[in-house]
Amino acid sequence: MSGFHCVGMCGPIALAVPVIKSSLLSETMSRLLYHAGRIISYIMIGFTFGLIGSLVSLGGFQQIVSISAGVFLLLFVLPSLRIEKKLSGWGLSFFKKLKQPAKHLIVKRNYGAIFVLGVINGIIPCGMVYVAASGALASGSLVSSMMFMFFFGVGTMPVLYALASGVHLLSIPFRKRIRQFIPVWIGVLALIFILRGLNLDIPYLSPRITEPTAQEHCH
Repeated sequence: MSGFHCVGMCGPIALAVPVIKSSLLSETMSRLLYHAGRIISYIMIGFTFGLIGSLVSLGGFQQIVSISAGVFLLLFVLPSLRIEKKLSGWGLSFFKKLKQPAKHLIVKRNYGAIFVLGVINGIIPCGMVYVAASGALASGSLVSSMMFMFFFGVGTMPVLYALASGVHLLSIPFRKRIRQFIPVWIGVLALIFILRGLNLDIPYLSPRITEPTAQEHCH
């Protein structure tokens, strides 16, 4: 779902990334290295938010974090607040500041430069990255947070890869309809986070969170 949003926001960047076309293998390696760079940036974001989330969880505030993340996502999809557009505007401003070093990397046309371009792309502020980071924060552990961001990055790959390869798998009207459904998907995710934080003892959806208790053992 996020991949269709990325086509609109990061598609022009993906198209601008240089590709070594000496062979099919080199072309494939170029594109995979670019996406590997993006995913590594997402994993580092997951590490940062996971570290915060795990510390909060140790303090017994995991429910509050989960509910707060859900409320943020609900506010995110309200068109009246225009949060997504504001965050995307910050991302555009951030990208403009990186244009000069990015141009230098584009001219280089080697695997290392392509990988670094992917890393830079991954740290550009984006609405969907904030959504994913909220999920990573609410995951409750460092490993889960990093895995959450890893799979977020992998999930955005197919559509962006196809776009950069010139493969038009889906029509533009269909992609627009999918993008219109994204707020619904975020809303469902928000409700799941809120339900989980409410500690309703519903298996998988809102499992009971039990605080660790110290037990005395007599020997």
